[in-house]
Amino acid sequence: MCLHTISNPETTKNYIAKMVEDKQGLVTLFKVVARRNNDYWPIYGKLITADTKVLRPFKEGLDEAVTTKEIETEIDGCYNSGFHFFIHEMEALQFRIRDEIVLKCKVKKEWIMTLGFQDYKSVVVTSKAIFPKYN
Repeated sequence: MCLHTISNPETTKNYIAKMVEDKQGLVTLFKVVARRNNDYWPIYGKLITADTKVLRPFKEGLDEAVTTKEIETEIDGCYNSGFHFFIHEMEALQFRIRDEIVLKCKVKKEWIMTLGFQDYKSVVVTSKAIFPKYN
């Protein structure tokens, strides 16, 4: 998933400040994934890792994204690559096209790098995320 448009840094900073954290200081975000071979996999594009540069499943627990690739939006500039998460669960549910599932993942606010929109849905791009155990 790539963003169609991104918010300016001030808007992003203000939005992140208003996000609700749990007792551990984490924000809940939503990721659409495929379940294969006892792992959660991206459903689009490639999850590129620094060491292998190939598609790989998301890691259980803390996972770190490659943030060095620059991605160009369709409308207003570029942003650094990372994990893309929906802010609202309903928007993630609407994004599914087959038998994908929606994961509730956790991030620290400081891991959020970009706020933007994909198909009119609110999305953040993060450098790290905590993925749930496969079940």
